[in-house]
Amino acid sequence: MKRKYKLVLIITPLMAALDQVTKWAVRSYMHIGETIPVIPEFLSWHHLTNRGAAFGMFGEMSDGFRAPFFF
Repeated sequence: MKRKYKLVLIITPLMAALDQVTKWAVRSYMHIGETIPVIPEFLSWHHLTNRGAAFGMFGEMSDGFRAPFFF
């Protein structure tokens, strides 16, 4: 197997795990609406909720529409 594919197979699960750990940390230690600057003027963590898809798309639709649509 080529080296670049091996690298992708290693990095992808690590990034997915890091994503899940940061989501868990935010849900566990921050209140909804709270903001914590990580690197001032560059990077902040915000605890927000999103009932829709990417960027809140379909977030205002009823559960009866969203559930089958996302399934």
